[in-house]
Formats: sequence, structure tokens, C-alpha cells
Amino acid sequence: MTREAETTARALANHRLIEDESEDCTNMIRVLHLEDNPDDQEIIRCSLALGGLSCYVLAVQTSEDFESRLRNESWHVILADLTLPSFDGYKALEISRSICPNTPFIFVTGTMGEDVAVETLKHGATDFILKNRLGRLDSSVRRALQEASERLQRQKADAELLRYTEALERSNQELDAFAYAASHDLKAPLRVIQNASKWLEEDLEPHLTAETREHMSLLRSRVRRMERLLDDLLAYSRIGRETGASPAETIDAAILVDNILAMLAPPMGFTVYVDSSLAGIQVTRMPLEQILINLISNAIKHHDRTVGRIEIFADDLGSLYRFSVRDDGPGIPSQFHEQIFKMFQTLKPRDKVEGSGMGLALARKHVEIAGGEMRLESAPGHGSTFSFTWPKTLTRDQESNEDARHAETKMEFASLSGRL
Repeated sequence: MTREAETTARALANHRLIEDESEDCTNMIRVLHLEDNPDDQEIIRCSLALGGLSCYVLAVQTSEDFESRLRNESWHVILADLTLPSFDGYKALEISRSICPNTPFIFVTGTMGEDVAVETLKHGATDFILKNRLGRLDSSVRRALQEASERLQRQKADAELLRYTEALERSNQELDAFAYAASHDLKAPLRVIQNASKWLEEDLEPHLTAETREHMSLLRSRVRRMERLLDDLLAYSRIGRETGASPAETIDAAILVDNILAMLAPPMGFTVYVDSSLAGIQVTRMPLEQILINLISNAIKHHDRTVGRIEIFADDLGSLYRFSVRDDGPGIPSQFHEQIFKMFQTLKPRDKVEGSGMGLALARKHVEIAGGEMRLESAPGHGSTFSFTWPKTLTRDQESNEDARHAETKMEFASLSGRL
């Protein structure tokens, strides 16, 4: 540093000293400076000021004072000489890392040598600056503070993620508890009712009228419906939550649809057209099979005639496929286009159409967890087209969409107890 620059620096440092004694230091950068040389203390103070940094600098010389200040006060950055008469910078670094590990620690020393600089960084120092090259001290402090701020934000984000993960785990445990109750506690009385109705019918066989037999049959059908509802609720709660499963089975989409049709066995009056666009498309069998089963069976079950036509086709959208199931049924008024995707919703009385009202809710949830979207195009008298997008490759991010939806699932089940 030239004599003129040193004179200016000293004057500015003296000016800052006066300000530091009178100013509120709340909004200033708090610097703890470990240095035994008063001249170096002053030069470094003025270097920070010349660099445009508004700092409150407190100089200490002993290990006791240094440790006490760290424990009892908050500091934004620590500057330290490497060698002191009864104390050294490495020990100071060790103390600071044990008390305030996130506070930047910068060596400002006259000890020269590349090996020294490397050694200080190996010990965990933030930076190493020579006293005869203080021109980059302010930029080093700025960078250290920026990195510390970013590190703090990451730690806060990690802590928030951990809190969310723990809350999600508790939520999943509650959902699992409900699933257990649904599969055991709720089904048990249904089995008793089912068996009791059969025993009554056998014991009262000579005395049963046609009307009584019809009532008994209706009772058992209601039990079967309730069992099916519970099974669908369990399936809904488990969507996307299967972990540790075997690798997904892939299959040609056309073959998948053919297998589904063989399983559903559509009535004689229905024609199902499978478009050639499905051939050659490799997809995961599950849950696409479940989605298509729900859509195709709905097209048959809710048709208003004993004859009908169902078309199944696909479109390539680049990173996505769009699968569509079109029918020539009665169509659905626009005011019900969203309602039908809700749990327990049907447009026909359940005495006319057997079902739990969960099929489309199950299908849409599968699609959304995969990162796709399901939509309906329909109008009375013009049939319905259910279409959904499906990623060509399921990524880990798409598979983890289940986390974002488990809170919704829990809320949906929260109102279930009243319905059951």
C-alpha cells in the first residue's frame, strides 16, 4: 500500500471508528477480527470500508476473548491472522467451527506461500488473503456472505423438507390404519350379514314368499356392493404408494386392450374397435390396465341401448401418448363433467347400475400421479370420449407425485367415516 493510500485509509478508518462508536450496528456487517497488531487491525478495517462494506469490526487478541465473543455474540464473518504470540489461526478455526460452523472464516495473514494457502483451505477456511494484497478483501467477504446466505437457505429448505416428510409419514400411517380397518373391521360385519341371510333363507325355506326372497336377494346385493366399495376405497388409498415392487411389466398397447376385452367379454350387441394407432406402443401394464378397464366397462355399463360401438385409439404427442375411449352412448350433460370424477358419484341410481361410484376417481388419480391429465368430451345424444395423457417414460419425479396427493387423499378419507 502506498504512503498516500495508507494515509487515506487511516483517515477513513478513523472516521469509521468514530461512526462505529455512535452508530446503531444493527444493519452493519458484524466482523470479529482476530489480530494482535493494532496497525493491521486498522488497515484491514479501512480496507473493508474502502471496499464499500458497512462493517462493525471488533478486534480480539487472545483465545479466551475470541471464544467468549463467539459464544455470547452473533457474527457475520470472522477474519483471523494465521500466527499470534500465544494463539494460532488453526486453533481459532477449530473453535469457530465448533461454536458457529456456518460463519465464514477468512484468513488474513502475512504468512506467504502457496502451500500455506492450500493448508488453510484444507482445514476448512473460507478463503486466504495476504495482508499485502487486501484489494480483494471486500469481494472475498461479499462472496463468503453470499455463500453463507445460500447455505442457510438450503438448510432451512432441508429442514422444511424433513418436517414435511415426517408429517407425510404420519399421514401415511394414519391412512394405512384406515385401510386396515376397511379391510378387516368393516368387512367383518358384512360377512356376518351375508352368512346370516343365507342361514335365514335356508331355515325359513318353506315359509318364504316371492317378495321375501326378493328382499333377501336385495339384502345380499347391498352387502356385495358395500364389499366392492370397500375394495375400491382400499385401491384408491394405495394408488402410487406401492414401494419395493418388482420392475413394471411392459406390453404392447394393442395387446393390452385385447386382453382387457377378453376379460370384460362385451355383450353380443357391442362392437369394440381397436385402432391400429395402439400397435407398437410399449406401455407399463399396470396401472394402464386398470384405467382402461374402468373406461371401457363404463362405456358398456352406462350405454342406453343394447347395441353400441366403442372406439379405442391413441395419439403420439411427443413426450406423451394420449389414449381415448369413445362411445356412442347417451352422452353426459356438461354440468356433470366434473362431478363424475368424484368419489361415490354416479349419474344413475345404484339400483339400476351396479357400481361403487369409484371407477373414474380411481382412473383419474392413477393418471394424475403419472403426471398426465384426464378429460371428458361429451354432450347429450352425442356419446362420450374419455381421453388421458400418459408419459412415454415414467420418471422418479412423476412417481413421487404421490407425495403431493397424499394430503388430498387423507382429506377425502376424512369425510368417509360419516358415509360408511
